[in-house]
Amino acid sequence: MRSGIWVSCVAALFAASLQAVAQEFDFGSDRQIAHLALKGVRSVAVSTRGFDPAFERFGLSAAGAREIVESRLRARGIAILAEEQALRDPAAALMELSLHANELDFGMYSCSTSLQLRQKIPLGANSSSFITETVWSRGTSGWRTDMELRFINGEVASLVDQFLVDHAAQNPVTN
Repeated sequence: MRSGIWVSCVAALFAASLQAVAQEFDFGSDRQIAHLALKGVRSVAVSTRGFDPAFERFGLSAAGAREIVESRLRARGIAILAEEQALRDPAAALMELSLHANELDFGMYSCSTSLQLRQKIPLGANSSSFITETVWSRGTSGWRTDMELRFINGEVASLVDQFLVDHAAQNPVTN
């Protein structure tokens, strides 16, 4: 009985700390000074990082999450490029899906998922040199049991949908 109370207290403290971290990083912040940063985005290369292969047995994989991102983008007419193609295409952007998950002592995982779009910024008027800058970013954070890790796929879909809403606002369809 006593260990159940201890676990509940630790879980409550952990949840409160995650909320504080999410507020500190403010994943959904629009504080950037940007105007029409998504206008003209027609092609992207999608990359993933942080997906532990051990999570595949719970229904969460880099390949599956990547397919969620790519299929939603394709459905809205955004071309998906290989990273090598994106390097050669001056108009191509990079969309990066990141997962950070840490296993805690009591069978829970602290998770944060983020989706970022990086655009190329040329370093000279007639140069093929560029740097990339994040022009759009959203994320989620929380904690899950191992059997709930697959629900992160739904969070990935929601993040892509948020991007598509913002993208559509800056790229209206004309008939």
